[in-house]
Amino acid sequence: YDPMFVDGICQVAGRAAESAGLLAQDQEAFVAAFKQLLERVMEKAAGKGKALKVLVASEPGECLLGIRTDIHLFNGEAYPVMDKVRSAVDRFDLTDSGSGGHFLRLEKQAPAPPQDAAKQG
Repeated sequence: YDPMFVDGICQVAGRAAESAGLLAQDQEAFVAAFKQLLERVMEKAAGKGKALKVLVASEPGECLLGIRTDIHLFNGEAYPVMDKVRSAVDRFDLTDSGSGGHFLRLEKQAPAPPQDAAKQG
């Protein structure tokens, strides 16, 4: 939960979003939402000495970012950052991790590539 790693993690997330084929403005919004969420998790976990795991994965057409934390984050509270995250992603899941914490999953799809005119025939 060291905030000095946030920028490096977000650089990796940005490269994954780029390799997935996300448009530049989608990459920026997706990674910014992830960064806000990551910072919120770190803020909530400060001084608790628990584990934080980050997942960054991509394939052509889709990027997945995840955060697994061993602390219970939200306790039913509403956080404005959640609305920002939801507006920047195609899918957002928040599930119990089984250890008293949460797993947060963010997915973003790249726009479909233009179809080849020769194949449309």
